[in-house]
Amino acid sequence: MIRISFFTLVLTLIGVNIVRAAGTVSIFPANPQAGASVEIEYKPGPAEKAWFGNSAQPHVVVFAFSDVKDLPEAIESQLKNDGKRWTTSVLLPSNTVFVMLKVGDGKQYDTNDDVFWSAMIHDASGKPVRGAAMKAAQVLLGQMPAELRCKQDIDEAAAILTKEVQLHSRNVAAQINLVLLNASRGEMPQEEATARLNEFVRTTLVPATADDALALSAAFRALQKEGESHKIILDASQRFPGSKVSEQLELEEINRVNNIDDFLNRAMIFLNKYPQSSLRGSLIESAINSASKQGAYSSLLTFIERVTHLPAIAYYQAVNYIGAQDSLRSQAMELIRKGLKAVDDDQARFFWIGKSEWNHQQTVAKSQLLFVQGAIQRFDGKNQEAISSLKESVNTVGGQADPGVYEMLIATLVAQSDNPGIIQYAEMALKNGAPSPMIQEAFVNALVAGGRSKADAEALVLQHKKTGQSAVTERLKREMLFMPMVDGEFASYPGGEKIRIADWKGKVVLIDYWATWCGPCRKSFPSLQKLYEKYKDNPNVVFAVVNVWERDTDRTKIVKDFLSNNPTLTFPMYIDKDDSVVKKYGVTGIPTKFFLGKDGRIQFKEVGLLPDEQFIEESSQKIELLLNQ
Repeated sequence: MIRISFFTLVLTLIGVNIVRAAGTVSIFPANPQAGASVEIEYKPGPAEKAWFGNSAQPHVVVFAFSDVKDLPEAIESQLKNDGKRWTTSVLLPSNTVFVMLKVGDGKQYDTNDDVFWSAMIHDASGKPVRGAAMKAAQVLLGQMPAELRCKQDIDEAAAILTKEVQLHSRNVAAQINLVLLNASRGEMPQEEATARLNEFVRTTLVPATADDALALSAAFRALQKEGESHKIILDASQRFPGSKVSEQLELEEINRVNNIDDFLNRAMIFLNKYPQSSLRGSLIESAINSASKQGAYSSLLTFIERVTHLPAIAYYQAVNYIGAQDSLRSQAMELIRKGLKAVDDDQARFFWIGKSEWNHQQTVAKSQLLFVQGAIQRFDGKNQEAISSLKESVNTVGGQADPGVYEMLIATLVAQSDNPGIIQYAEMALKNGAPSPMIQEAFVNALVAGGRSKADAEALVLQHKKTGQSAVTERLKREMLFMPMVDGEFASYPGGEKIRIADWKGKVVLIDYWATWCGPCRKSFPSLQKLYEKYKDNPNVVFAVVNVWERDTDRTKIVKDFLSNNPTLTFPMYIDKDDSVVKKYGVTGIPTKFFLGKDGRIQFKEVGLLPDEQFIEESSQKIELLLNQ
């Protein structure tokens, strides 16, 4: 048996743009060449005309893939309108092998219905250059960062990779990845895959490129020859210094570290040594999360101090943990100050994100940092300072703030008996899709205190909530994850029938991981039951409540006993018998819910327990959005 691993890439998730439907794009020439200019023409479709023409800076983002890095360089070019069409010209870097593009304004983008527009780079003879089809196939696996993640199409990826092998028979990386891909999709028997991989590792004595070395290392790992796999990387790092092979070797060393202080120190060295690494965002996030979970706050503060050009979002992630520690609040406020300064640090930008989109993300990060600042100030009893920070958080993003900002701001205004402020910001919250019960109640009470009848106040709430529906949809679109489908097999209860997540493609799926010993899981079930009853007759919605992490081996009996004591719960129950699926989903705490779109991709993740009414309303909004896609 071989272990399958292909196109390995760790990615960061910072998707905050809105994805729109498709206009049309034309690329001239149709077979572009590296180092030359391409002309791009965009015609907005009916759905895009409403926002595109009013956009302050409509532009194209060209993602130029090379054979040197796993991720592309994002090149932004402003579009000009001649009255009939939008056009621009882009000079492609000399090492480009494949390009894909999208059109937008930094906040929202037309991504051709998540397929993007793309072109392989050709040589002077009109043939796609080496690596062009391989990059195109890699993109189709759906494993890119959110800003350039397209719909997953594994069959098409295999067909394009086959084309690469046919055009460039000496591309060892393409040949090995094709074998691994076909074996993973069941199109090649294990015995044949093993034989082919053994032939590759026997005949490829000296990899010609860094990609070939990485693929050969993956082949050894698939054959369960870890020593040979590591030796390939070690040798190649000396032949290709400063390449992604060198990065891979150092990452392997980092991953072998068990001590959190050593991990953070090695991660810091790596990040400063490879400031343009494709793995920069992921490693920063991993370092912050790992240190926080182990309570290594002092070491985390040192890490943040020593890594150069940290993005504002990293400060936000860190201060979320550090700010919760009473003894570290002064350090948290200092991190917020540095994070707000980092918003304007152009050198912190990840090279695969366009400048306008990055700037918008930094604006969002600024709002989040101000939110945490206000929360700390409120905890310290500095209500006026907290109100100032929270108002700035809301206003920074034009009212489209995290709903929690509105909650805290209005609660603080209530404590100050500031009825005019309550009315102003509660109305803004309702119109921007943050209609929590507390906000509605505070709004009504403030209006009544000002002389309005309760009936009029409640009618106004309904009016503003109706206005806020479109804002809710836009906010949810910004929150969509576009993560690749994660397949796995559950056993149904009580029958024990096997069901694969892939079998539910074409439907909207809500997966809820839980355990009988988990108090918040049990407490969440009444509202989950109400949500299920709302959609149980809809054939396009699937509920999968999946039991995991039990402390007894007889999972079936555990679930049976639980349901016997809770006869009102009728939603479909499943069991992840060996906890293999929940592991693939990266769950670290329960309850954790995932909302899957019709194409199987993970679009929303929810951890923990929400108030009943809020959970039902927000989950319904997510389901309706995914149903309408």
